[in-house]
Amino acid sequence: MTSGMAGMPTSLITLNDDVFATLVSYLDSTTLKFFTYMLNDMPHRLFALHELRLHCVVLSPPELRVHVTNETEELYAAGATLLAKMLRGTANLRTLVMDSAEVWMSYEPQLIEVLASMQTLQEIEVQFVGANTAKLINKMQSAPVRMAFNEPRQRTRKRLLLHPQLRLPSVEYLSAQDPHNLPEPIELARDFPVWKNVVPVHLCQLIRQPSYTYGGISWSGSPASVAIDPGARANTTSAMSNIDPVAVIVELDGTWHRRIATRLRYLAVAIYGDCRQLDIANWWTTLCSALADSNVICFELRFLCDAGDSQSVNGATSASNDSSVCSFKQELVDVLGASARKTPITLRYLSLDVRPEGESLWRYDFLAPDHSQVLTTYSDLHWWSLEGVEAARVARVLDPAKGERIAAYLRSVRYDYTVDFDGLSVLSLAGGSD
Repeated sequence: MTSGMAGMPTSLITLNDDVFATLVSYLDSTTLKFFTYMLNDMPHRLFALHELRLHCVVLSPPELRVHVTNETEELYAAGATLLAKMLRGTANLRTLVMDSAEVWMSYEPQLIEVLASMQTLQEIEVQFVGANTAKLINKMQSAPVRMAFNEPRQRTRKRLLLHPQLRLPSVEYLSAQDPHNLPEPIELARDFPVWKNVVPVHLCQLIRQPSYTYGGISWSGSPASVAIDPGARANTTSAMSNIDPVAVIVELDGTWHRRIATRLRYLAVAIYGDCRQLDIANWWTTLCSALADSNVICFELRFLCDAGDSQSVNGATSASNDSSVCSFKQELVDVLGASARKTPITLRYLSLDVRPEGESLWRYDFLAPDHSQVLTTYSDLHWWSLEGVEAARVARVLDPAKGERIAAYLRSVRYDYTVDFDGLSVLSLAGGSD
């Protein structure tokens, strides 16, 4: 121990190379002394540092003004500057974990260039993202296999805006736990084209509309008829494949790829526009073919149709007032009810809900906690139970209330997709029977 290291724990100075390969730091005066010691007295040992985990809360200047703490801007700035200098000598750093990453780099912008110039990083885990973190990722020369964006200690308004041309195909595992500040799944799928989410996702609801086609059938007269970037459809498919959810709710009729999600068991699709021009029989055959290799158990189909010049009743437009919408609905009911043999063998529950455009997109909030969900069952809501195989396969009318309970269970985290689903047990627990 040198005379200049008074108060420095001996354990930090005498670490052998194997132990020194991993350094976990909590910023305080001792950490600053360690950085200084490594820079001045032991720079030759920096090559042995393979993992650096900075688990410390670094407060921004605005936070320092409202928190009671002994830390100061000067302390943080000094620590960040020393860290940048030390990292320049870590030629073999493979794992970087940095809490308060955005604030670290705001105190010492050179950290962005130092970290971006590294070519050995295999794992990167950051918390608290923003403009500085985006610059680091956009300029990064490493090809990491794993990246994690952890949930910040408090909600912020700093978005991670990545360059539209950024592609990181080396990332195989991505953990995205900061939904308020990260790009949407579709954008993440574009930026990280081969990633797999390491945090299991049970329910995923897409609220954007990258496509108005389903199973190759295009819709005309959509209320948002715009030219759709073909890449958006691919990104939607990639996002779903990468997230691999158990339940998916989409407010679009995008073209689905058969590899969309291996765990997928519940699918709800909302379709809207002038759907009365649709060739229902061919469309339904195409859709069933698209789902043939899936493991979907329950499929909910909701049409929000352009009701044309239908009349208003008590201030609300009723689908029953438009004969063409009624005709469309009846044809749908007839086709779906009579096409059990065309449906995937795994599909056991099917629902149809046709409403005039302008009504609520869904009957309830899918993302609300189970205990606060209020299931609304319309008298003209259709549910079927699909039973049997091949020629003996039939669609039996199912009480809508029972269908709603089954669907709610499949959407909830109580459902374990690895266990054979038993609808009777679900209904029994809910106080009903099949």
